[in-house]
Amino acid sequence: MRTLDIKICEGAGAYICVEESALMDSIEGKRGEARFKPPYPPSKGFVGQGRPTLINNVETLMNIPAILLNGARWFSQIGTDKSKGTKVFSVSGDVDRPGVCEFVNGQPARRGRRGLGACP
Repeated sequence: MRTLDIKICEGAGAYICVEESALMDSIEGKRGEARFKPPYPPSKGFVGQGRPTLINNVETLMNIPAILLNGARWFSQIGTDKSKGTKVFSVSGDVDRPGVCEFVNGQPARRGRRGLGACP
């Protein structure tokens, strides 16, 4: 069996860097901007390497342990038919309790707003 190298990198933190090609630019030290596709990262990868690259933001990666522990069927039951899982919100500024809040996709917005600023 071949080995799998995993490298965790920190991007610049710009909003555009949630898009995979912009995140690659940021990791490569460039300004994060979305690239025209194809080529797609899983087939072409980082510039100069030419190897397949799986690139995701932390919000996507944070779901992996729970899915591995509980299974894909379990995860597919969270959220709505068209939007599975949860959504993470960063809360900062003049709020009671800043932090990161996670809400189930499809829950009423009123319930989410009530929770923002009072992260458990």
